[in-house]
Amino acid sequence: MKTKTIASAAFILLLSVSLCLCGGNAFGQVPGRATRVAHGSSLPVGAEQFSEYVLTSGSPQVYICNANPCTISGNWVTNSGSVAGANIALSNLSAVAINTGLYAGSTVTMTVSGFPGSAGNNPTSAFFLGGNAFTATSQTPGSVYIQPGTPAAVGATPGNINLTGSAGFGTTGLGSNIYIQSGAGGSTSTLNAGLISVAAGGATAVASETSPLTGTYVPSVYFLAGSSTHGGEVDFVNGASSNGVIRVTGMPFAFYADNTYDFDLALYRPKNVYIGTGLYLGSTTIGFTGETSLITGNLMAAGTVAGSSKFVCTDASGNLTITTVACPTVPTTGTLVSGNYVSASGAGAVQDSTVTAGPYLGSTLPWKTAENCSATALGTVTASNKGYIFGLTLSYPEKTSTLWYDVLTADNTANQYDVALYQGAPSGTENRLLHIGASSSTGQPGTTFSPAIGWQHLNWLEGATILQPGRYYLMFTSSCTAGGTSCAQLSANAASAMFYWPGTGGVSITAGGASPLTYVSSADSPNFSTVPCLFLE
Repeated sequence: MKTKTIASAAFILLLSVSLCLCGGNAFGQVPGRATRVAHGSSLPVGAEQFSEYVLTSGSPQVYICNANPCTISGNWVTNSGSVAGANIALSNLSAVAINTGLYAGSTVTMTVSGFPGSAGNNPTSAFFLGGNAFTATSQTPGSVYIQPGTPAAVGATPGNINLTGSAGFGTTGLGSNIYIQSGAGGSTSTLNAGLISVAAGGATAVASETSPLTGTYVPSVYFLAGSSTHGGEVDFVNGASSNGVIRVTGMPFAFYADNTYDFDLALYRPKNVYIGTGLYLGSTTIGFTGETSLITGNLMAAGTVAGSSKFVCTDASGNLTITTVACPTVPTTGTLVSGNYVSASGAGAVQDSTVTAGPYLGSTLPWKTAENCSATALGTVTASNKGYIFGLTLSYPEKTSTLWYDVLTADNTANQYDVALYQGAPSGTENRLLHIGASSSTGQPGTTFSPAIGWQHLNWLEGATILQPGRYYLMFTSSCTAGGTSCAQLSANAASAMFYWPGTGGVSITAGGASPLTYVSSADSPNFSTVPCLFLE
């Protein structure tokens, strides 16, 4: 009986721990676990998944097989040698979920970092990558989330999310950058770009990439202040003693105008504007909806304006002034009428003059080349390639389309005639504005110009033209050089004042009966002589 009892105890001990010594390695089967534990100086090849191995060369390290089976050293996961479950730095971890909630240690943290640098090798980066979608078009790739743990109860402070760039080494080292970039649109639909939406507490981050400025899918960036009883702020502040810079490139803001591309909603548009450090401008003192004038220059030469409130006013000339009293009222005496002249009403104000402004239609107010007409016959050209010139002035703006003239002697033949109007400076090149020719380089035959005596009219080849007040040169030319009653003669005034008169010999031109596009005039030569009686309508 005693021998049987001893055998039973040994049998029980054998069931508790099973040991195997194989090639210098020891394997132990722990009750309740299927994982095998082994040790040795090198990682084995072909170990089953989840096997644990203690590498005894150097400082002891614990490895876990993370493949099925582990065939290379990269298939194994190791720890840093810390207390199990706390501050474990994992490497070569693939397709394994990390959840520190499995442990209850109060100091448990997890840091995901790349391999450190070594001689000849730079450190590696660390990436958080969402899962790729399958080939199915309905699948969405996995997102990436970085968020702190949830507070335990009311009054507990949530954790922070820190995106902090490392400072450079030494006094001249460069700090690391932080890049945040939304995804670009596809090549077949380039406008469907991603979105960056930064929302403070209480505000809801924008989930759609539809821009409120244009109503289309564009790359957009939203900065949303917190939503509560008191609205939040979006601040751009300098981070040191030197002032920072807010740079806006390629976005033409125009705060003076109601421009929807500057601020989409009216409530977003600036109301209180601070200029410099000492001047405060109220919400309605500068500019209004639709104002197109710019504010340029300095409102103050230097210093500040004392006091809590000052008025910025616009005087009658549109200049800005600063005053401690109410802005002066610019008096008006009536409504201005479109198309009328404006006149002064006193005290720097204006009023409608009730007088229509030019240019005046020639049919309403024709230009008379001579105030009086003695019905003297205008002397005809008696030499070839000549033109008579008359220097005349126009004192009001005129819109003309037709020339009227009185024929004293008819010439119903093929002889060419032309009347033209030029403008320019004395002793310079005069440019033709109007003429009655049949084309740009011809005149009109007598059969059209002077088929019979009496008043005749022809339209300007150039059509209706506005003439500004100023000096003009009137040219009359003809290919008929016989003179007297053999050529057409027009009614004229025998003694009219002109600022230029070349004499009875006229000026030389390319071809008689056709006015040139330009000609070179001489210096002014005022005179009283014969001027054709014409009406420009």
